[in-house]
Order: sequence, then C-alpha cells, then structure tokens
Amino acid sequence: MRSSVWRLAWIAGAGLFLLGFLTGPSRPAQARYGAWPSRVGATAPGPPATTPASCGGWNVVPSPNPGGLANGFYGVAAVTANDAWAVGHDYNSGGPEHSLVEHWNGTAWAVVPSPNPGAVGNVLQAVAVVAANDVWAVGYQDDWNSPFQTLVEHWDGTTWSVVPSPSPSTYNNLLYGVTAVAANDVWAVGYYYGANGLEQTLIEHWNGSAWAVVASPNPGSATGVLYAVAGATMNDVWAAGYYYKAGGVSHTLVEHWNGTAWAVVPSPSGGARSNVLQGVAVVAANDVWAVGYVANSYYGQQTLIEHWNGTTWTVVASPNPGSSNDYLTGVAGAGATTNEVWAVGHDVNGSGQPQTLVLRWDGTAWAVVPSPTATPYDSLFDGVAVVAANDVWAAGEDSNGSSPTLQTLVARYTVSCATPPAAQRDGGLDFGFWILDFKFAPRAALSTQDFQLRTSSRAAATTASQARACPVVKAAR
Repeated sequence: MRSSVWRLAWIAGAGLFLLGFLTGPSRPAQARYGAWPSRVGATAPGPPATTPASCGGWNVVPSPNPGGLANGFYGVAAVTANDAWAVGHDYNSGGPEHSLVEHWNGTAWAVVPSPNPGAVGNVLQAVAVVAANDVWAVGYQDDWNSPFQTLVEHWDGTTWSVVPSPSPSTYNNLLYGVTAVAANDVWAVGYYYGANGLEQTLIEHWNGSAWAVVASPNPGSATGVLYAVAGATMNDVWAAGYYYKAGGVSHTLVEHWNGTAWAVVPSPSGGARSNVLQGVAVVAANDVWAVGYVANSYYGQQTLIEHWNGTTWTVVASPNPGSSNDYLTGVAGAGATTNEVWAVGHDVNGSGQPQTLVLRWDGTAWAVVPSPTATPYDSLFDGVAVVAANDVWAAGEDSNGSSPTLQTLVARYTVSCATPPAAQRDGGLDFGFWILDFKFAPRAALSTQDFQLRTSSRAAATTASQARACPVVKAAR
C-alpha cells in the first residue's frame, strides 16, 4: 500500500517545480481546479496474443499516461499471460483525481474506462482476479464536504462498474487490499476512523451478493491499519498492516481468518520506532510471507520480511541495497512447487532518489534481482503479480522530469523470449502503494503513521514515499 502532496513537494525540491500546486486550502488540491478534460483513446481489452512483451530479466513495458499531471499504479494482478490488470489513479491540473485501470492483452497495455463516483477524488489501491470476466478493484472516493468512502469496482468481462460497499465511519473509510478466493468469497481490507478519531482496522467480505463489514481485532490502544490481504482457501485468509500502542512505536499487525472469525496472530516487531507490513502472500497453509519495513528511528528504514511456517511468524533476513532507506510494498508467490517468491518496493540511492527494488526468494535465501529504473528521477514499484515461475509483473510509478510529472511504470520479468509457461493466479495479491497515492486529502485524513513518515522524510530529503498509504496512498501504505 498503498504519494500525495508531500511527494510533489519533494519532487519540486529536486527541480520539478509546480508553481502554486501546493498552495491554497488544506482541502484536496485537485478540487480547486476546473473540469477534468475528457480522456482520449481509452479502449477495452483487445484480442489476446501469445508473445511476451519483453524477455531476459526485468524490462520496462510501455503503459499509457492519461493524466497530464500525475499517473501511478498501486496494484497489479494477472489472470493469464495474456490477461493482466493494473490499477491506480491519474490526475490533470484541470480536474479531479480519476481512477485508472489498464489492461494487458498479450501485446500492449491500454486504458479501460472505469467509474469515478467521487466528485473530488477516486483512487484504486489494489486489484484481484477470479477469472477473465470476474475482476475486483478497491480503493476510496472523495466528495466535497463529506468523508472518504470505500470504493469497490468490478469487471464483468465487458465493463467496470461500482459495487456498493459499506463505509462504517462518519469520517473516513479507505480500502487498500483485496484478495479473491472464489467468485463468492472476496475480501477487502483497510481502515476507518472510529469514534475516538483514531484509525481502526476495516475488513469487508463479498459473499456473491453483497459486501458486508466483518468484525476485526484492534490490538493497539491507538491506531490499527490493514494494508494487504491474501487467501488460499475459504478457511485460510491473512491480513497484514500495523498498529500503535502506548509509547508511539508502531508494531506489525497480522490477522487470520479461520472460516469463523478474525484473530490476531503474534508477529515480530524488532524496530525501536517503526514496524509496518504492507504486503502478504499465501503460497500454502504453512508457507505465508509478509513484507514491509522496520526502523529504529524516523530515518534509516530497512526491508522487513516475515514468514509463517504453519506455527509461528519469524523474521527472515533480507537485503538492503539502498544508501539510506529501503521499503517493500508487495509480495507474490509462484506456487508451492517452485519455491519462488517475489517482493517489490524501492530503495533510496546516494543522491536521495528512490529506485525500484526487487527481491527474489529461491527457497533458501532472499537476493536482489536487478530491476529497471525508467528515469534518472524517482522510480518505485508498489505491486507485483506472478503469472508463472518465469513470468512476473511489477507496477508502480516514476518521474521523468517533465510533464506529466508522475508516470505509470510497468515492468515484466521473463527468462527467455519463448512463450511464457501456463499461467497461475497469484492468490489475489495487490499492493500498491505505498505512499504514492496522489490523493490530496486533508491532513486530518492521514493516519498518524503516514503523517509522521511523510514529515520526517521531507526533513531528511531521503525518500519520496514513506508509508504505504494515506488517504492518498496506500500506505502510507
């Protein structure tokens, strides 16, 4: 999860100055401008093809940028090698923030029209697939003078449409993760603001007919946030995020659904300051992975990877190639028979520029896999989806130093130029974002974790995305 105003400020400091954009009232900035220009060239999924877009390691695959100012992906999922989806948002200086949905038909990525019920903002943070004609995307919408509302959209093979979803809070309600176990068994997670004004975990379920809130624990004395969810069977679903308790230290939060109720499962939190999980993937009942970051202070975040062996969660050593900060925001497995798991995010180089980060588990250890940085500026991955062991997608955003300032970023991993192996679904992993969401939410709408990370990041000028969602992000996520 999960990016917004502070991210633009960071870019502006690097020379990409957008005069006046960050000025004005604290209400979402995009709402201060005129009507949104109509999109041009949006197309529905075309006929499938069989040739990979690229081959031999990770390569950038071109993707459209309908927004004149900002574009970004926070989640990606694949049905087959010729049928993949990426979701996020786009924004023009003349209108509100739009949901962004793009489809891969085996040959090229194309924009597919998606609903925008929010008058001010619409953001999709995650996507999960059941079948070619059954795809779900979740996020949040914003209207003037009203709280953020959950946003759920569905693809029926022809069009995307909004499906009503609960928003239990009278203030803000946001969804950041989604997983599809079956056509009548889909889960979405996020958080809402409780009566005490603090974030509380939010879990919703689709039973084939309607979305409903399902009770979820909040172990902390303050904040509880869920950024990711993944499931293998109807009795085995995991959600991950973080919570606060006394002392101002965030702790990892892992919750499990056993078919009857959600319960907190103890997970390590070794950082003296921050412990946050932003992605989760189920390979098997005794093989579950969660990723995020850990820190002993406001700065110097390090990758965090934890593993469930069927009995306990433990930390697994992971590389930190960045000069200052390293984050993981998404994870996906290639199946129990391959021992291959992928994690994506970004690190910060010696020049203070976020760069894509890809790690791979080979059954024994995690290692860095060289990944493309599309521009000399910011490049970040938010989500990852595994089609097959040798066919993997990663999606996020980058900055090219010109207009649009932020662009969609999609990369594909293949080992050869041959047709990819038979596709497998990635278990419904989403993720994206971290704090890349270009959501221009009022400061009060941001989680405590998000706000602290953002402000400390700007002061240190170390990274353009620090938490995987804010109401404009996935995290802060």
